[in-house]
Amino acid sequence: MLKASCAKQDVLVTINGAANLKCPTHSSSTSTSWFVPGSVPPISKDNTLYTDNNRISITGNPKKGEYNLRISNFQTSDVGIYMCTISFKNVAYQHEFNLLIGKPPKNLRIENFENQSTVQKIEGEELILKCTVESGQPKEILRFEKNGHIIKESNTSTVNLTVNLSHTDHQSRYTCKAISTALNVSLSQTITVNVFYAPQVNLGKVGESLMIKEGNNLTVNCIAEGNPKPYNYTWMYETTRPISTLPAFIINVIQRKDAGLYSCVVTNKIGSGKADTNVVVMFPPDPPVNVTFFPVENGVRLEWMANFNGGFKQSFFIEYREQNDDMWQKVQTLPITLNNRMFWTIGNLQEDRTYSFRMFSRNKIGDSNKTKEFHFNFLDEEFEVDGQTSQDKEKSSYQLLFSSVQSRRTYV
Repeated sequence: MLKASCAKQDVLVTINGAANLKCPTHSSSTSTSWFVPGSVPPISKDNTLYTDNNRISITGNPKKGEYNLRISNFQTSDVGIYMCTISFKNVAYQHEFNLLIGKPPKNLRIENFENQSTVQKIEGEELILKCTVESGQPKEILRFEKNGHIIKESNTSTVNLTVNLSHTDHQSRYTCKAISTALNVSLSQTITVNVFYAPQVNLGKVGESLMIKEGNNLTVNCIAEGNPKPYNYTWMYETTRPISTLPAFIINVIQRKDAGLYSCVVTNKIGSGKADTNVVVMFPPDPPVNVTFFPVENGVRLEWMANFNGGFKQSFFIEYREQNDDMWQKVQTLPITLNNRMFWTIGNLQEDRTYSFRMFSRNKIGDSNKTKEFHFNFLDEEFEVDGQTSQDKEKSSYQLLFSSVQSRRTYV
């Protein structure tokens, strides 16, 4: 029979513990023999034992060719090299197990926190932890974990950890743990950190700027997280004027005068936090002003000046109709600008007809109010405006000045 190379493995066993030696199997047709220290012949063949030591037994599933050795109530006298031999197709495979007595580490402690599981700190303070252990055999690994994640390891019997605490460390668990194959149960100590911190404030889905259409409802929720509770809420307008002490700020019908910077300030015993949003109120433009009209061949040319655009790009519309017509015809202008005035011509008007005209502006929010209506009548050789003919005027141009809306700032 040929002999294959021998594999070796160290196995640590504790006194009065159990050693389970698994002999690698190749197939259910193999034959397995076990040898123990101080015995030349094998002590077993397959699941048959040749020893009266009742602490030794054969385990495993014979149908799969598993014949493993178990030593119960391990003693110092059991230390040594154990070997299994597997015979398979005239080849003998040997595996050695060097059984050693392991000494587990003990007396692990986090210094100055031996008798407590919670420590209280203020955000910004340092948490200094020193963990020590009496070393065992083999040498253990000493580590710190934060919420189950390894953050520091040491091969010595001492490991130090310093943490500059922030609010994100609140309720974090710092665990010192000894890792050793000689341990049957975990050897560790855990400290939970209670961090006191000023409120962290946000406005939910509202960003640094909030755009809202005039007339809508405005609701902004102030969300705070801090330690300890309770919190005190203060809403400020333009950083100086307090307007509410509730977590949610509400304006049922927002107007353009409500635009500005709103701040939620939340305080507790540790300090305060703040979140801001700039409320931009969107509204339709104001109607055109300084509307002027001039007769031209078969039509009328209108001139006007743009009014406040509501903060957005605006377009200009002319509506006109015959005097007895209920339907207005609407024309979107593409005006030419000259000296800050815009103009557009309505042509193909019929002689001896009276027409009414008016204008309005539009942006993406909506339409402005309509301007005051004015009326225009073509005669055979002259034109008439509101009952007056061109012969009644020194000039052939007429101007209607409409009352302007109170000036407001313009957004670019």
